[in-house]
Amino acid sequence: MAGESSDITLYHAVPTRSCRVLFLLEELGLPYKLVKKEFKPFGLRDDVEYCASIHPRGSLPGFKDGETVIIESIAILQYLIEQYDPEHKMSPPLSDKPARAAYLNWLTFAEASYASSVVFPVMHMFVLPEEARNPTAAASFKKSAEENLKILDKALEGKPKGIVNNEFSAADIALYQTTYLAAEFLKMITPETYPNVAAWYAETAKRPAAVKAYEA
Repeated sequence: MAGESSDITLYHAVPTRSCRVLFLLEELGLPYKLVKKEFKPFGLRDDVEYCASIHPRGSLPGFKDGETVIIESIAILQYLIEQYDPEHKMSPPLSDKPARAAYLNWLTFAEASYASSVVFPVMHMFVLPEEARNPTAAASFKKSAEENLKILDKALEGKPKGIVNNEFSAADIALYQTTYLAAEFLKMITPETYPNVAAWYAETAKRPAAVKAYEA
């Protein structure tokens, strides 16, 4: 619900990790202020005010809730769930230990294992200026992305609606952003290559919150 009076402010540009945060804000139905930024290969380092007050490196997302500032997308997702999702609409309850463990595993996998293997080749094949690209390293990282997608494809078998018990959660939001890059830039996601990932990706893309987050 962008534009409504709120203490929450999100600094955002497609296709950065800020999409994860906007996706969750929309799923939770929270009011927020959206500050759109230009996507730049080296971030917003020339934006002195943003670097001074929000993110020292000029990266996105930048997030504020009142005086609270958070700059890591996974941390923002967890913060929003802890503060604004008491009914556990977007994460399994603490009492469900197996589901909670799976949720935390995939939420962390999305960034710690999966993201760099996709982001690096995207940057070095499409985003950075030619003189800054490293094709050899990009190819190596893309092989790592293939391995991560195999892991994800196996985990998503029979679960097109959500990686934890076939129920949609913030873990899917985190995974979707990286998969979006793999699909839209690297063209890696097809029913032939990773059928379960492809089915889950198509299902997730239909959600109104996803449409909002990636078209904003």
